[in-house]
Amino acid sequence: MTDSATDPSARPAVPQRWRIFSAAQAKKATALFDQQLWCWGRDVKNPAGNVLLRLGMGHYRPAEERRASPRYTAAVEGGGTVTLWGFGCFFGIPNVGGIFVRRYGFVPLYTPLPAVSPTACALEELPSLDAARGSEQWRRVRLLMQGLLAWIAAYEHGIAETYGIAYREQCLADRQSDPAVPARDMAAAWERLAKRCRRIEARRATAGAWSNLLGQLHAQAMGTSLHTHSMVNPHEYLDPSRRRRPAEVAPRPARHRAVRLSRRRQDDGTQSHSP
Repeated sequence: MTDSATDPSARPAVPQRWRIFSAAQAKKATALFDQQLWCWGRDVKNPAGNVLLRLGMGHYRPAEERRASPRYTAAVEGGGTVTLWGFGCFFGIPNVGGIFVRRYGFVPLYTPLPAVSPTACALEELPSLDAARGSEQWRRVRLLMQGLLAWIAAYEHGIAETYGIAYREQCLADRQSDPAVPARDMAAAWERLAKRCRRIEARRATAGAWSNLLGQLHAQAMGTSLHTHSMVNPHEYLDPSRRRRPAEVAPRPARHRAVRLSRRRQDDGTQSHSP
């Protein structure tokens, strides 16, 4: 476990071009995540029975002498897992990696591992985690973050449908502090954050396509011969359905060839006479 997960001040600064959320959005998301973890804690203590267990999540409780947090794990689409503790959440998918989001600080830390140890119940027992480095790792972090946010939104939709908004409102009332968002808006708030991740990924995909296009145009401009018919149309490049088929070239009429031959003979001083 690196210092980045245990000590927020040790985390490297995230370059502006790779940030998922602005400072203001991250502050609101941190408050919302803290509220969500509180609600999961109330779900565990539900008088009618542990809600997380009733939803099919796996449970592991460490020995009391370990002074560690119980963990809950659920399978997600793509063969991945989501793991919940009182101190944060881990989300991982095979061949992509995993992210850990700590309770007080909505900054995803990345690991190439898609899962944590089955008995990990403390920060120091998590795999090596650090801020993503390079465009490829940040692409993976955005995909994982989008999956985590969508999973939380789906969870809250399920709570509202199964237990009703009044139940979640009571959970927030027991907290005795102003909610980050009202109970009725929790699922929508997580959906908005997930959509932001999708928009960022879509913009970067488009930017990558334009970068490839500019590279092609530059290569054409540096070539020895540059023909109009070989130029790349930006709109056709980004949307293959708009690409034009090569036009068929019609043969020139024979009369045009005869006229050109007659003019060439006149220029050579060998004008021919008709019989």
